[in-house]
Amino acid sequence: MNTAKVSHEEPPAASPREVAAFTAMWEAYAPRVMAYALRNVDADTAQDVLSETFLVAWRRMRAVPAEPLPWLLVVARNIMSNQRRFDYRQVTLHSELEKLERIAEPAEAAAVPAVERGEVLAALANLTPTERQALLLVANGAVRATDVSAAATTVHFARPDPVELEAYLRSGEPLRVAGAFTIDGLGGQFIDSIDGNAGTVIGLSLPLLRVQAARLGLRLTDLWRSPIREPSGQ
Repeated sequence: MNTAKVSHEEPPAASPREVAAFTAMWEAYAPRVMAYALRNVDADTAQDVLSETFLVAWRRMRAVPAEPLPWLLVVARNIMSNQRRFDYRQVTLHSELEKLERIAEPAEAAAVPAVERGEVLAALANLTPTERQALLLVANGAVRATDVSAAATTVHFARPDPVELEAYLRSGEPLRVAGAFTIDGLGGQFIDSIDGNAGTVIGLSLPLLRVQAARLGLRLTDLWRSPIREPSGQ
């Protein structure tokens, strides 16, 4: 499994001018963000999306571009995407927990206090579907714990100025990629550093794949195409 974390520094306190700018932005664009949210979710959820979108804008006021609407809509879309993923995980969590209970060895009731069970449920709820599936595979003996590996990466962002951020949003790239940024495209110039393997951000850790393949007795080099040979006499 590949996981990537993103770190952001907290911005300094907003100035009176920024407070005024935020108020003007809310009055000008809150109805349009709300309308966008209502096209995708119910009214109650849309109100939450609106509030969270402008909370993000408030926290990152100095990064909001001069034309804020595209930026606000991207933030709102990401919030709704995160909510859908959370809802899906909540719906599927119950059935997956039932699988775990059927697989787990029976234990005396006193050995599993309700408070500990609640902590376990909360921890499982924070896992992605892929992570829970990996846990199930280990629990039912389909794979060994030693056969499961993970790679984690932390991305440290720079602080692009409003002109740069607006240009990046207008490029369309953040709308086409997971996480709304890339390290090997236009967004790469806004990355200060990466802790860990960059492949986990792009999608696949090749070093981890090599190790896992070796455990199965495979070499990735065996999959390489044979080098092209120059014709003789040239």
